[in-house]
Amino acid sequence: MPKLLDYEAFCENLEEVTVPKIMEKKRFHPEGLFSEQIFGPVQNYTCQCGTYYGAFADGSKCEDCGVDKVNSSERRRRFAKIVLPFPVINPVFYDLLIDQGGTMLKKGLDDLMRNEKSVMYYDNEEEEFRIVDEENLPDDAGETWEKLDAIEKMITTLAHQLSAERIQGWDIINNNLDKLFINKIIVLPPDLRPSTKRGGKSNQVVDEINRYYVQILTKKDIMRATIVDVIHDKPLFYNYFRQVQKDVNELYTHILQKLSKKEGLIRGNILGKRSDFSGRAVITPDPTLSIDQCILPYMMVLELYKLQIAKKLVEINRFKHINKGIDFVDECVEFGIPSLYRICEELVKDEVCILNRQPSLHRLSMLGFNIKISLDNVIKIHPLICPPYNADFDGDQMAVYIPITKEAKQEVREKLFITKNFTHPANGSLTTTPSQDIILGVWALTNHKFPDLQEVVSYKGEAITEDIKIFNDCLPDDYPVVTTPLNGNTLVNLLNKIKDLYSEDIVAETLDRIKRIGFKYSTLFGCTMSLESCGIEGEKN
Repeated sequence: MPKLLDYEAFCENLEEVTVPKIMEKKRFHPEGLFSEQIFGPVQNYTCQCGTYYGAFADGSKCEDCGVDKVNSSERRRRFAKIVLPFPVINPVFYDLLIDQGGTMLKKGLDDLMRNEKSVMYYDNEEEEFRIVDEENLPDDAGETWEKLDAIEKMITTLAHQLSAERIQGWDIINNNLDKLFINKIIVLPPDLRPSTKRGGKSNQVVDEINRYYVQILTKKDIMRATIVDVIHDKPLFYNYFRQVQKDVNELYTHILQKLSKKEGLIRGNILGKRSDFSGRAVITPDPTLSIDQCILPYMMVLELYKLQIAKKLVEINRFKHINKGIDFVDECVEFGIPSLYRICEELVKDEVCILNRQPSLHRLSMLGFNIKISLDNVIKIHPLICPPYNADFDGDQMAVYIPITKEAKQEVREKLFITKNFTHPANGSLTTTPSQDIILGVWALTNHKFPDLQEVVSYKGEAITEDIKIFNDCLPDDYPVVTTPLNGNTLVNLLNKIKDLYSEDIVAETLDRIKRIGFKYSTLFGCTMSLESCGIEGEKN
């Protein structure tokens, strides 16, 4: 069953913003909406005092100004909270109620929220709640409710009743009644609501969302300074409640608009960008690779992992600032300097990438691989992955995409990885089928084309020739002995049976073994053609 965000649990450990001021003495106010003490430093590993500590101090706190010595990217991740002087209706819950209850429920809620004279009682004759002004309250009304108590009583009763009647949508409301009111507002990270200066003057240009935060904080300060008890003074309470509720509703509306539509944060900046940093190069085969590996050019890896390499250079004290590390990586790219090869090799040891060949006609046009690197300027791939890509080596190019987040990398391993895609989604056949040299080598070996390998040996209780034994050593240990000569079709049929019977790891090992013997014995066979081989025996009809 869907659940709304648990405000109390989410806000429990968040720092509180208490001051509407943004700047103080040309710095961000320590308790304000852009506080470095709450959200992290504006510059990497640099406290508000202006001291740079470097990545080695990551996680500690400046004793003088209280700013965490962390990367400035924290200002895109850290949330804060504003504690309201009294609870207000959750705007998300309010919209949900209006969607389910319609205009009548909206009229009742708005009356209780905005009219200081409104009172709710239960009409026993009509068996429903009624909302009237105080002067129109019947003498036999019985128990009455006001303000937020009235709203809570009405919604709770309706939700229990309509949910029990299985009216669609009310079960969600009934399961989330504890989220009806909120007394805290979540403050978005500063980098999602930026503040900038305009025209060289001190004019501050802030994102519109900050205006709503400032309005709420300002009203909170005014209420705190009021000598009258706002909560128990009905006219004063309704006056401030209407204002704060309006600001909270407008705040949430603005946030939803900021996130939604094509230009919003989700579709405009985040959706479809779990993979980033692309490169493109010509592909060539490398028979030494395992089927789950590919080789990327060193120069491409420098560009794809520039930030990670620069950070590594700072960690090993090659440079003091990450910008200097980035400049050095750019210099290596520009002048072809191979001095970072070992760092790149270590960095990509456990990394994965996605290889894509255009046109992307089906899901097999994008597959995941483990990364190795070389000083060549081409992408090297396993020969058996050509069929799913419909690729050959006459100048074809492939694009490389690097998954960014931990979840994206895990998804590549679980869904896009080559070993997870041995079965063709259209017909269930094996996707990585051998061809050309590999088939020739297997054919030559199983058709007894090597006189030195004709000695009879015992293998799994059968007497077979040595060349047949070499081929059977490539198959799974418990697979029946294959003694018949193989050609392209029979080899593919054999591999399809193995794919259906064994795990992905065993299938991958089998394919790699057959690849090795195929290339080895096609080379030793030395099959050639000449004009003399093209002669026609007898007369041509």
